[in-house]
Amino acid sequence: MKLYFAPGTCSFSPHIALREAGIDVELVRVDIKKHVLAADGRDFSTINPRGYVPVLELDNGVRLTEGPAIVQYIADLKPESGLAPRAGTLERYQLQEWLGFINSEVHKGFSPLFNPATPAEYKSIALKNLSNRLDYIAGHLAKNEYLMGQNFTVADGYLFTVLGWLHWVGLDIKQWPALSAFVERIASRASVSDALAAERLKNDLCDLARRGGKKCRGPAPGSDCSNESQSHSGFRHCAGMKVWEVFIHSWSSPVSDENLRARYFNELAPEQMPPPTHR
Repeated sequence: MKLYFAPGTCSFSPHIALREAGIDVELVRVDIKKHVLAADGRDFSTINPRGYVPVLELDNGVRLTEGPAIVQYIADLKPESGLAPRAGTLERYQLQEWLGFINSEVHKGFSPLFNPATPAEYKSIALKNLSNRLDYIAGHLAKNEYLMGQNFTVADGYLFTVLGWLHWVGLDIKQWPALSAFVERIASRASVSDALAAERLKNDLCDLARRGGKKCRGPAPGSDCSNESQSHSGFRHCAGMKVWEVFIHSWSSPVSDENLRARYFNELAPEQMPPPTHR
């Protein structure tokens, strides 16, 4: 199987699910700014005419799109993983309820905030709406370890992925202690750490910060990051840290540098939105 992905986007959710399920997959990086495959420059629209990730290509050539569908397919390939309740049960529909809520009320809530053409007045409304949705989720997670109770499911990987965008739109996750604790729990899972390393998200974030004019003193001996000891906000002293620890630090504070934020949207592009007529 192949997973077409772009670092920092919603394709990270099925990547987590694949690693949780122990399924081998070929990662194919997409340059979503240029809409081509990063390795050979092939037009990505030949893979997904809708023009966005994730895409899961099966061994028989069939391609699945849309994250909530993909992660459920992955879970059903390995039911023993416990990533989703058994199909047809009430619990499965409750999982779909969470996936639908994250998809329509949280994930898409970022869309106007990532679009530079969105008027400032509407962005303030979008931020308020997004905050309200996060209030609801935080209330639930204050009483539950995971969205479905005591068991990790694909919904948790999806929520973790979108929460990673908060600091890029000026929201501080620490204002929701339950969400902050949740992301630390999820980030410490081996599947997440391995996925972060495989997508080179840690290095990409550090490199982007450095190109934004921030100082970098080079790697610590034996470290897994090539751009260490950042002193700027959001990339604090990562020398010697594990991959997931650096990722947590990278969203620990809202990004106030508009130039750095713009570069992130344009180059790593977490859910960079094309014109509405294209999607």
